[in-house]
Amino acid sequence: MISEKIDLFLDAGQELNFSAVAKKNYTTQPTVSRQIGDLEAEWGMQLFVRSNKGLRLTPEGAVMLDCCRKMNRLMDDALKKACSIQSSKEDWIRLGFLSEINVDHLFMPSLSAISKKQPELNISLYYGSFGDLRKGIEKDKLDVVFTYDFEIPNFKVDVVADHIRTVVPCFAVSKKHPLYEKKDLAIEDLKEELFFLPEEADSPGREKDMLYVLRASNIPNANIRSVPNVETALLQARLGRGVAFVNSDAPGIDMETLRVLPLNDKERYGQLSLVAIWKKDNLNPFIAAIMNNLKIQN
Repeated sequence: MISEKIDLFLDAGQELNFSAVAKKNYTTQPTVSRQIGDLEAEWGMQLFVRSNKGLRLTPEGAVMLDCCRKMNRLMDDALKKACSIQSSKEDWIRLGFLSEINVDHLFMPSLSAISKKQPELNISLYYGSFGDLRKGIEKDKLDVVFTYDFEIPNFKVDVVADHIRTVVPCFAVSKKHPLYEKKDLAIEDLKEELFFLPEEADSPGREKDMLYVLRASNIPNANIRSVPNVETALLQARLGRGVAFVNSDAPGIDMETLRVLPLNDKERYGQLSLVAIWKKDNLNPFIAAIMNNLKIQN
C-alpha cells in the first residue's frame, strides 16, 4: 500500500460510497470523508461530487484515480522485484578498477562478503586506465568504477562519488638494496639514491609531492627518473636499481621483497582519495549492496 489516504481514494473510486469504504477498511464514514477531503486539499482539486445518492468522480478525480491505480500496480511490481533479489539467478554487477589499485588487498574481503550473502549474484571485474573507466561508465559498460577523486570532473555524465579511503605516497626499496636492512631508515638516508617516479599522466601530483618531501628532508638535488607507470617504478625498485615513489595502495607494495617507508606528515602534501563512481541514473540494486559491504569492511 502506498499510503492510507490513497488506499481509501482507490476504494472510494471503486465503491463510490464512503460508508462502504469505511466498512471495508474497518473505520468510520466520517474518517473516510475527512481523509479524502485532506487529499483533495493536498492536491488542490475536487475528486468527488457528493450527493445523497452517493459519489461521482469529477473529471480530475477520474484522471487521478487512473494514475493511482497504475502507481499501485507499479509499487506492487517493485516490491515483488525487490523481494526476489536474493533468489535471482540473472543479476550482474560490473566493477571497474584502475589498473594500479591493489584489488586483492583492498576489495577482495568485501567482494567475498557480498558473494556469501548473494550467492547468485554475478560479479565481473575489469581493469583499465582512467580513460577506460570513464568510457565504461559513460557508455553503460560498467556499473561502478574505482579510481581517484581528481577524475570526478572528467566524467561527461552525472555521477555519484563515494569516498573509499585516503591514499598517501610512500617510498619503497627492495630486499636487494643495501638500505633494506638499515635500522630506523629515514628519508635522509635516501639522498644518494635514484628515485623512480610514475609519469604525471599515470599518477597526477606525485612529482610535486616528491619534490616537496625531498626538499623538506634536505635533498634538494635528487636524481629522479620518470617511468611510464606505477608497475614500472616498482619493478625498478624490486630489481634493486633505486627507490620507487608510489601510492600506498599500489599493487605489489605489500610484497615481502619490498620495504615501505611511509610519510608521516600527511597534511603537508597532497592526498588522494580512492573513490567509487557510478552513473546517477544507474538503478542497479547491487550498487548499494557493494558499497554497504565496502563501508563495513573499511
